[in-house]
Amino acid sequence: MSGFELCRATDVPARGISQGIEVRVLREPTDQFPSQIVEVSLAPGAVWDGVDEHTDAHEIVRVVSGVLSDENGDHRPGTVIVGHRGSRHTPRSAEGCVLFVVYPYTEQWLSRQTRLAAA
Repeated sequence: MSGFELCRATDVPARGISQGIEVRVLREPTDQFPSQIVEVSLAPGAVWDGVDEHTDAHEIVRVVSGVLSDENGDHRPGTVIVGHRGSRHTPRSAEGCVLFVVYPYTEQWLSRQTRLAAA
């Protein structure tokens, strides 16, 4: 399929980032598409370790299944949450949940990260 990229989340290994929280990086940012796409799974009872602060980019979250909770309430399947740069919250899930998350980095951010990695 010309012009399309496909990725099956089940083909990507999960990486634990905190007790009961796993991330699958579905797409890393590139010069042509400076956004990262991830699937985040919170096991029942999982709580983010500390405050999740969005310093580098906005965060766009769609609740796929389960219930995600934070200081703004309980977010059920189909809910889309936009965390603007500088926002912060403490995600948790009593019953567990799966999230589809996009970090729409700017080309300037990606260029800065590339320069830092090369230094």
